[in-house]
Amino acid sequence: MFCPGCGTWNRSTAVSCLRCRSELPELGDVPLEPPDPEITQVRRATAGRYRVVRRLGSGGMAHGYYALHATLERPLVIKVLHQHLAKDHP
Repeated sequence: MFCPGCGTWNRSTAVSCLRCRSELPELGDVPLEPPDPEITQVRRATAGRYRVVRRLGSGGMAHGYYALHATLERPLVIKVLHQHLAKDHP
């Protein structure tokens, strides 16, 4: 499950978050598979400002993610450059 505070993925049996140590809510159903590692990175990078819901798609330069603003509850799209394009070349 994802920590509501910091977005870190924790095992379904965890009582507190491995990263921020906040108490995790109880789950009714256990997730069947771990989340996409790229979505996890986006959730960590946004630091709780946005709720990343799913990946919309990918293009030649970036991935697009559907998200909701945490405070305003408005939908938005987060665009993230592919890793090989985000690095500075010497």
